[in-house]
Amino acid sequence: MPKLELKKLKKFFESPYVALYRGYFQSRDMDRLIEYDFISRHRDLTEEKMRAQGAPDAPAPGEYADAESILPVDRAGRKILLTHEFRMPLNRYLLSEPAGLMEPGESPLETVRRELREETGYEAEKVALFPATYSSAGLTDERVASAIVTVGAHGETALEASEDIESRWYSYEEALRLVQDPRTAVSNRTQLIVMLWVTAERAGTADRLFDFQ
Repeated sequence: MPKLELKKLKKFFESPYVALYRGYFQSRDMDRLIEYDFISRHRDLTEEKMRAQGAPDAPAPGEYADAESILPVDRAGRKILLTHEFRMPLNRYLLSEPAGLMEPGESPLETVRRELREETGYEAEKVALFPATYSSAGLTDERVASAIVTVGAHGETALEASEDIESRWYSYEEALRLVQDPRTAVSNRTQLIVMLWVTAERAGTADRLFDFQ
């Protein structure tokens, strides 16, 4: 049984993409309620829904994603395609990989193919899909699923007016150095999945990652 129990949920702000909530939790060790603010992609979150997702019979967290994150690789050239994207909360460019929110009714595979095409112009060929994980549980309930793809034909990108994204190919060695350099502003997810892929390639086990599809 959890030490903390949700007693009340209040929404303070809502935009087309996120909502800001304050949860009120009762601790077995304290008389007063503990207040905790967090951001959610779900603008219709309620106390009942939050309690349900913490129940023993709740759906597995990895079965649903709010967004997909994609690592494109060119196995023939031993290269990784990474993005340099201007991120407004940071007011700077971030080394990352193509990613985006899932559209209503889309499957994870459809989101991966669409986002890769829109942000880089490439078509996905072989795709390895992984279960969703929580992005930053201290701040948000957002769940993001990762994918590794090999790329095929290249066409035009379809960036939104608010997006500032440039994609570049790096050798495995260059990508590995970049994501481990403390001077690089890099996404945590990008750092880990690049290290995973290069390590798997060096061990000769990268093909096994595609068994997840």
